[in-house]
Amino acid sequence: MNDFLSKPSDKLTKQDIKQLLELHQKEFGSQFCTSCQGEILEAFKKVKSIYMITDFELVGLNPYYRIKIGEAGTISNSQMTNDLAIKFLKVAPSRIKLFSRYPDNWEELLGQGKHKVSREELEAKKYNELAKEYPDHFKIGMKKKELIDKILG
Repeated sequence: MNDFLSKPSDKLTKQDIKQLLELHQKEFGSQFCTSCQGEILEAFKKVKSIYMITDFELVGLNPYYRIKIGEAGTISNSQMTNDLAIKFLKVAPSRIKLFSRYPDNWEELLGQGKHKVSREELEAKKYNELAKEYPDHFKIGMKKKELIDKILG
């Protein structure tokens, strides 16, 4: 029902604004001008602060990142949901450093758990697989052994 709250405010449809008006009236007991962009934005922020509870927050004033390079999806604090944060982290778990707040069990939420990968598991993988799975550890010209050593820390 409240899926529109994860949209950017400038992408709200007339139906979304109607739902926003209903939620705003329910929570705050007042209406707003549905044709005034400033009032819509203010109502959107107020309602969102109540309904969009998330365990994740990006570092910075107005952080904005592409979820996956070459694709249209983005992530920012203004549209943050737990599902969106998990999708963003699944692309590269090392992105956790971009968050100022996240749950202790974030690795479990990604489906990774606290499992530490062993040297044998890494050595069994092809070099290009390792480069794709661990892009933050990979550097051009790096040998497979160097990459594995860097992954294991």
